[in-house]
Amino acid sequence: MKIIERHKHKPLTQPDFEIFDIHLNVDQMKTYVRMHEIGWKMYFIRRPVSGKSTVFMNNDDMRIGVIEQNGNFTVNPN
Repeated sequence: MKIIERHKHKPLTQPDFEIFDIHLNVDQMKTYVRMHEIGWKMYFIRRPVSGKSTVFMNNDDMRIGVIEQNGNFTVNPN
């Protein structure tokens, strides 16, 4: 069986607002900036075919946070 890797890992530089502007909506961008100011860093952006990106961030405590489409930030999601 042949395994096909669909995920293309593209490293992001911190902060690369031009890339974020393409993949994040206004609510997500506002939350990202606010969380970045208090020490959270971009972990990765999940970009499904539907085009609605979900932003994952982490901090020094190794907690994971998610920025939803509406800009809500959830720490340690399931």
